[in-house]
Amino acid sequence: MHDNVPPEGAIIDNSLSLGEDIFVEVSHGPTLIDHNLLLSQISCRLSTQGLAFIHNLIAGSFTYVGQGTDDGTRKMTTSRFTPYHVPHSTKIAGFMTIQHGDARFYNNIFIQQKVRQDLLDFCISENSDTMDQHNFICGTCPYNKFPTASEYFAKFTKIPAWEVGNDIYYSYLPVYTGGNAYYNGARPCDGELAAHVDKDHKISLYLDEEDGRYTLHTNLYEYLPRSFTMPMNTEALGIAFEPEQRFENPDGSAIMFDMDYFGRKRGRFPVAGPFEECNTDRFTVQTSGFGPYRIKHAERPRIEGKKDEFEDVREDEKLREDVEPSVSVEEPETEKEREDIPEPESFVEEINSNIMLTGCDGAGISFPFEGSLFQVRDMFVKGNEVWLYDGVNDKLVELDCEYGIYHTLKKWSVGALQSIDVSDDPNCEGFVRTAGTLLCILNKSMAHDPADTCATIQDKVNSGIESKGIKMRFTPKYLKFIRNKKFISLEDVIYRMSKGNMDIVTERLEKL
Repeated sequence: MHDNVPPEGAIIDNSLSLGEDIFVEVSHGPTLIDHNLLLSQISCRLSTQGLAFIHNLIAGSFTYVGQGTDDGTRKMTTSRFTPYHVPHSTKIAGFMTIQHGDARFYNNIFIQQKVRQDLLDFCISENSDTMDQHNFICGTCPYNKFPTASEYFAKFTKIPAWEVGNDIYYSYLPVYTGGNAYYNGARPCDGELAAHVDKDHKISLYLDEEDGRYTLHTNLYEYLPRSFTMPMNTEALGIAFEPEQRFENPDGSAIMFDMDYFGRKRGRFPVAGPFEECNTDRFTVQTSGFGPYRIKHAERPRIEGKKDEFEDVREDEKLREDVEPSVSVEEPETEKEREDIPEPESFVEEINSNIMLTGCDGAGISFPFEGSLFQVRDMFVKGNEVWLYDGVNDKLVELDCEYGIYHTLKKWSVGALQSIDVSDDPNCEGFVRTAGTLLCILNKSMAHDPADTCATIQDKVNSGIESKGIKMRFTPKYLKFIRNKKFISLEDVIYRMSKGNMDIVTERLEKL
């Protein structure tokens, strides 16, 4: 969710006009908010209790924490009595006021973004720029005055003295926290002791749109650690205070938060936020309307040559020397040259790709390889690396298209986030055929002249992708793509050119 605030220049004449991604009002819960991207200046208005925020990426603030639950009268203000319900039903189980709190924040990421001055000016003019009203500080800090569970329940170990009164029964309910990460000045609440607060790195976070597709770019995953989180489930969240109900599935079964936004299995120490991704240079999430989703690892920035040196991208070796002076163009390394590298018998290559191109056998994609016919069933893609799977011979070959290096794997487990059927997308079929041809050439199994074959394929593929400003460079030594005079990955090209729907992949192929 993003940009759910008035556009710049709009006249704001009411505080409700400020907007937010999610507004939860006078609910007793259980209210579960998990695996979301909340990117507006104000993420949530929380005049409520009985909450659980799990594995979210939050770039906005929480407002009206501890406020906004009275009856709105001027002379005799009292708290509103609101209903809570029978589990998974609209039948009313009772009525009660809101005490606030009873909130859980686990394994979330908070990133403070620059606050728009016009929004802040309006709140100042309304005297509402306070922590418990229109707060613009990202994080759980609006819950500073709320007790932890141990602090709250310790008050009930004995009958309170007469002079203390009954205030303890009407105080804020506890807040539960753990495994949250804070960046760019986002702040944890006072009772949050186990948070990861990064004050050393600047996190970039921006959204762009192209052809109706929104892409989120961030360097967050260069600096996000893994070991400070904990696996979460229904049992760990406990019950919402007033209705005494669990945070569970509609059928009453327990929820295990062991899969990320894309259906990828989470580890023993799950990565905070929606995505099970860590220690990467760049991270992009893209969605096309209600269609396919993706994770993309953008390439490291290339060293660009002078502008006139990019004018003629047909000069293959000149472009290679200008852009990548440090890359050797000697004979490519083949599997035979790697025989001196021992592999333990028990070693299993675990591969987590982003795209799986299926239906290749139906398209009849095959080529000579190591003295036999390699019949491609699937191709897995991540960046410029591909893994070609021969379903007939149960063989998986890893190929780095950028550097022309390949390796046949012995024991492996390979998975992907999403899949595309090449029968629905001629461009994707062409990419598989091209990668297979490169592997055939590198293995010296090509019967025809490799240079002529590459030139023919290059012209054919470019005729289908140049409309998107992309050009393919295919030689007997490598396969690369250029857009706006910069190299981009094969994975990026697939996302830009794909016309078919993407399906979520939940199973893995294995040879153990």
